[in-house]
Amino acid sequence: MKLAQIVNRNFLEAVERLRSQKVSMKAAFTLAKVSKKIRQEVSDFEEARKSALERLCDKDEHGLPIMEGANFKLSNEALMKLAEELSDLTTMEVEIDKLKLSDLGDMSEIKMSTNDAELLEPLFEV
Repeated sequence: MKLAQIVNRNFLEAVERLRSQKVSMKAAFTLAKVSKKIRQEVSDFEEARKSALERLCDKDEHGLPIMEGANFKLSNEALMKLAEELSDLTTMEVEIDKLKLSDLGDMSEIKMSTNDAELLEPLFEV
């Protein structure tokens, strides 16, 4: 699974909605492990993104980041470099355990939108 998909807010919300559903114990255990791995990947991504922002942003005479409100000030060149680095990072493959649809248990108990099903499809092996 690409890192870009994992850090997508809609994907993260869909995972949380699935975790709130009544599923088998085996599926709940796997979902908990998957959710933990996803949260770690998101945390690592955010740390790398912030580090890149701090490295590439404009600095004052003391070498401290220049802020514009809550945002780092970036030159156009730095913004292009950041976009390139983020693109490289988000195309990385990340190993995430897959769930078997059969492990979910009684599928009639699970309430999920077609959007969520599409977002979560990479988490399932059929």
